[in-house]
Amino acid sequence: MFKSSVRVLFAVLLCAVVAVFPTLAETNNSLDDGFEWPFLENGDTVEASFETGHDSQIYAFVASANDRVTIRMAQVPDDSPLDPLLIVLGMDGAVVAYDDDGGANPYFSALIDGFIVPEDGLYLIIATHKEGPRFPLAEVIGESALAGGLDYTLSINGITPPTDFELDDATLPGLIASVGERVLVEISAESAVAFVTFEARDGQTLTLETDDPGDGVDTILLLFDAAGRRIGINDDAPGIGMLSRLEIDIEDDGLYLAMVTAYLYERTAESDFTWTQDGITGLSIR
Repeated sequence: MFKSSVRVLFAVLLCAVVAVFPTLAETNNSLDDGFEWPFLENGDTVEASFETGHDSQIYAFVASANDRVTIRMAQVPDDSPLDPLLIVLGMDGAVVAYDDDGGANPYFSALIDGFIVPEDGLYLIIATHKEGPRFPLAEVIGESALAGGLDYTLSINGITPPTDFELDDATLPGLIASVGERVLVEISAESAVAFVTFEARDGQTLTLETDDPGDGVDTILLLFDAAGRRIGINDDAPGIGMLSRLEIDIEDDGLYLAMVTAYLYERTAESDFTWTQDGITGLSIR
């Protein structure tokens, strides 16, 4: 289905976060294999599908500063109940572009048209659905509508490889945690998504939960496996107000990526959007 995948290592920014993130775990060799996300090159079109328990997908691409990039996601067939949505993230957690219904053909398709790349580097696309920033697709259209899978295409044009960028050396700044730990993460309009990675084993049942140290952030919690498939999302969990909780049965040994963000994070790509969710939140993995 995919031409290739990109293996990304994680770097922990100890010099910047020791005081803010007191429970930060040290990097360990077992994490060095990194994540393998589908990697897109200029002119690529991929065909894929969503199904129950996998209703969003990370794709990666490399681009140069000032590239004018077009990304299109369309449901297949045109009258599918899938309503595509695209989010593009920088390695610092900034939402640099997003679109819901920008594509005219077919109607409801997503189109990021002529996005200007801010700097050389690796970028992540989250291919999802209209309510994907907050809810699982099965909750939106019903599990029966999703049972056979929902197909889509994703294409990208306008990217050029940076001359001084080595893909093999790509790192994603973030925190490396262990099961049983609590870490603190900070989000802002400039970096609306915080990345936390951890290792888990087949057969484990884990609970991931955010908490409020005092800033009142309305959190959203997303969880992706090593292949970039989203396997969980929660906005407001029962009994904890605007905080988030996920209970996940782990089915594969390996690395997992938690993204901690807040309500309407995708709209921080808009220059005139007022973000009210700056702050620090806790994340426990147990």
